[in-house]
Amino acid sequence: MTEHLGSACRATARREWSAGRRWPQLGAYALTLLLPSLAVAGEDETVAEPAPAAEPAAAPVADAKGGDAEVKKLRDEVRDLRFSLQELQREANKDDKLAFGTYRLGKELFFDFHGYFRARYVNATNIPVARLDKGGGFAQAAHTGRDDASDASFAYSRLRLDPTLRWGGDPSRGKTPVVSLSAQIDMLDNVMFGDNSRQGSVPLFAENPSAMGINGREQPFLFVRRLWLDIQAPLGLIKVGRQASQGGIGLLFNDGNGFRNDFGDANGGSSFDRVAFATRPLTIYNALTNGNRAPTPLIVLAGHDWLVEDPLGFHGSQGNLGLRQAAGPFGVVTDPTCGGKAEPEGEKPTEKCNNDVTQWLYALVWKDEKLNLKQKTDELLLGLVYVNRSQEFNKSNMHIVDFFWRFQMGLAETGPSIYTEGEITSITGKTNGLKLLPGGSFSDETGLAENSLQGGVLNYVARLGLKAPTWDAIAEYGYSSGDDQLVGPTDDGKSIFKMYPINDDYRMGLLMYPTVLAARSFNTGAGRASGALHSGGGIFNSTYLNPKVRYRMNSTDSQIELVGQGILAWADTLNGGYVLGFVSDYYTPRATPPAGGWTDPFDKAPYADNKCKAFDGDCAIGWEIDLAVKVKWLRRNLGFTEARDNYMMQWSNEFGYMSAGKALKDRLAVGADGIWTLQSRIAYLW
Repeated sequence: MTEHLGSACRATARREWSAGRRWPQLGAYALTLLLPSLAVAGEDETVAEPAPAAEPAAAPVADAKGGDAEVKKLRDEVRDLRFSLQELQREANKDDKLAFGTYRLGKELFFDFHGYFRARYVNATNIPVARLDKGGGFAQAAHTGRDDASDASFAYSRLRLDPTLRWGGDPSRGKTPVVSLSAQIDMLDNVMFGDNSRQGSVPLFAENPSAMGINGREQPFLFVRRLWLDIQAPLGLIKVGRQASQGGIGLLFNDGNGFRNDFGDANGGSSFDRVAFATRPLTIYNALTNGNRAPTPLIVLAGHDWLVEDPLGFHGSQGNLGLRQAAGPFGVVTDPTCGGKAEPEGEKPTEKCNNDVTQWLYALVWKDEKLNLKQKTDELLLGLVYVNRSQEFNKSNMHIVDFFWRFQMGLAETGPSIYTEGEITSITGKTNGLKLLPGGSFSDETGLAENSLQGGVLNYVARLGLKAPTWDAIAEYGYSSGDDQLVGPTDDGKSIFKMYPINDDYRMGLLMYPTVLAARSFNTGAGRASGALHSGGGIFNSTYLNPKVRYRMNSTDSQIELVGQGILAWADTLNGGYVLGFVSDYYTPRATPPAGGWTDPFDKAPYADNKCKAFDGDCAIGWEIDLAVKVKWLRRNLGFTEARDNYMMQWSNEFGYMSAGKALKDRLAVGADGIWTLQSRIAYLW
């Protein structure tokens, strides 16, 4: 009876504890467990049954032995109950409901701490490098011939911290906090290993590494990249501060977070000083009509970004920071910065100065992650973003449209799913604020160009394939428009720029775009004169095909992932046009310029036949093949939506080989049209 009673009490205690009851019930159960057992034990020690009359001597001995055994059994039972109580106490002190990386600071106050450290090693051959003319200017005969080539071998790293202080809620379980303060902090952000700033007087005896980044500039040891506040208001979410921006798969705005790219790393990220408000109108309607506050798929967002408050002039004017600081927050460096004629002592009033650069954004998003047509992984995502970017003094009014989608549906209740994803972006509008592109004069002080320029940028990427728990097979098709002529009017008398690269944090392969064409476009006269005219490592002025396959081998706590892909690319236009009288060919044009260049820099005739058709042999940029072996272990719930990313340790070994096509081969060094790279990345995530 005692044994059954103790078991029943323990079972009841555990049921009640798992049901969410706390310390008052726990104390009651402790008494329930202990008192009956102690009472029974006391009776056994003080009350003895009468001995049988027939055997008065033997009976007490047997009763004594039986009583001792019963007492020992009951004492063991009490000890077991005490151990059970201790287990319940430990469970009470341990909050198993908290997500990985979350710590309780108070009843509703939590601290989420995530981040990663990653280090990447790169070894590459035959990379195009600039050949400067003796005068050091932009007019380089090399760009009507061939670039030099060099090999590269370097390593770099980054420590990223993602702390969040929040009140209530749990983002890992879809519960929005009442308020949260988040930051993104980078240490040694993409800093190359070694003393690359020549801090040591003799490189041979260098010891202390510098902070030179892969961008060729000194990096701060500690960089607060983003800092923003999220406030859950009655009708939606308010976001205030310097925050990331991501649209679709990241062609236009890419936050650069995580390790989305199968090959290469995102080294930057789109950030804006923004105030935004997001709401779910269907949820509000349901709450008002029937009291149902469950999240609904439709999201509406509106926001405002501060891009530039004072451009500080251009080029040399940026060096007068002391004057800018002395002038205070309302001062300006250049005189005038707004294009007007300043006459504070004259009879005419000075022109009102407003040189701010701002943008407004509006978005409609339908995000249904619980579509459940066939499988739990079925989902539908549709998004449309409109951005209006303006700068009054140079008559800039640009219209940016970004449409993206993702759809996944199981073909049956089990097995693979059909998958499609993509994004389309366009930039239109007018501006007098881009250097070199419109031709004519350009003021380094005011940032005003003589001619107005119209945008005609079109970039898009589409994916289609099959996804399964252990394998993927996906084909990708992408396009980025190129310019027929960067300078001078077109046939209809308008100046149009059509070449704007896809965000370089959207990595396509290891060599063609992020390495070879990034270096080649920068080496052109146009690319070196203006950052708006080179790719920066993103996809630009081309059409490409990218088939990819993936296979995963899973165990309890680790995964080996094999990834292989190919890239075939063709130029959209063979040349980048003319820039102030010297050639800036990104690819080899069909018409070869005569010695000394064309006599008329605005003559379109030599480039009339350089618009490329589909699969045009003269426009072939080349082909690339990439292979990767990714080893992942220490599986934890890190909060990533893709299960393949939820491993604390990730080691990726990547190999790529590229063969240059006809459009690019004549612009590379002799014998340097075959390029290969071997790269390795180790990362620790938490």
